[in-house]
Amino acid sequence: MARVVSLVKRCSGVLHTASLIRCSAVLQRGPCLAACSWFLILSFLQPCLPPWELQNEPPPGSTCDPELVTKARTAPDSVTDREWRDLLSSVQYQVARGHGTERAWSGRYNENKEKGVYTCVCCNTELFPSKYKFDSGSGWPSFFDTVKKDDKKDNIARKSDKKFGMVRTEVLCDRCHAHLGHVFDDGPGPTGLRYCINSASLNFEKED
Repeated sequence: MARVVSLVKRCSGVLHTASLIRCSAVLQRGPCLAACSWFLILSFLQPCLPPWELQNEPPPGSTCDPELVTKARTAPDSVTDREWRDLLSSVQYQVARGHGTERAWSGRYNENKEKGVYTCVCCNTELFPSKYKFDSGSGWPSFFDTVKKDDKKDNIARKSDKKFGMVRTEVLCDRCHAHLGHVFDDGPGPTGLRYCINSASLNFEKED
């Protein structure tokens, strides 16, 4: 962990980026975020779009045939890869369909505090209520619980992810299999969970 913090400090000194400086402060909190330490650094080193381009991601389906939007929301399993590319922006496709990661502190919804529900950017399935959102300091929208159906189950699929030399739990939309992010066991009560989610995988429906 000390080496990770040192590396981030050195990078922030050279690049003078606010994200890296904030990352250094987060990592010094202790072992609670150790599981994603290297993942944070790797996300800075991966090619990605500037923060302002991510903040201005268009609403899903706003640049394609409305019939394709309907198809994605009613029968997502029948949507082809070519159609997902047409439906989503480049960043949304890379993250949601390509299992990519947006840069920390760059997502549209990281600091969103409005009331409503976060849905899947691909099929519009309800995923996270705003009442479960909290500021984790990680740089990605974070939630401690999910939308629950009548049977107390949610719309999230979970699977083991062993990339980058770590063992994490990836979370996906259970309906269309879009990559959302990961879940960690260092969140607040009552669940003790932290769903660390990419803004590019989400759409937000504001409460009336």
